[in-house]
Amino acid sequence: MTVGQGGATLTPNTEEGPPSVQQIALEKIVRAAIDSPKNISVQVVTGASDVLIDSFYTSEIDIRDLSTLGSENPPGKAAPIAAFLSEQRIRLERGIPATIEGHRMIHPFSGRAIRNVSGYSRISSDISQFTLATQSGTIVTTFQKGNSVVTVTIQSQNGEVTSVMRQ
Repeated sequence: MTVGQGGATLTPNTEEGPPSVQQIALEKIVRAAIDSPKNISVQVVTGASDVLIDSFYTSEIDIRDLSTLGSENPPGKAAPIAAFLSEQRIRLERGIPATIEGHRMIHPFSGRAIRNVSGYSRISSDISQFTLATQSGTIVTTFQKGNSVVTVTIQSQNGEVTSVMRQ
């Protein structure tokens, strides 16, 4: 993807071979965001204390947090990006406010994007040990792909992913 002043386009790379199903899914999500009739603005931040991975409310995505997640699925780096872009595109196209209630309405679409891009379905999330105000604590999410169940525990402190454990 090439990002420039006022827009973005998908550009070919030098990789050979057919894309995987997950790569095709990511391309469709990115293309839908680029081609949206609404202006989808994404602020890329690094190390923001008020953003853990991404923020539905401010349309920010933290590249340091994505890097800490690593490339191993779930969730990997691509799935959270796809989920974020899907939520932002659908929110803007349907005129849904960037509020807690708006996020509740849109959040199921992020699960679909995660499943399509990583191959894993999010089956549960526990945020009871996470404090939204400080973006600190523990988030435990369970994913499933066929018979494989993976629990991902993300530790954070002041908006920074400090550790990721997959079991």
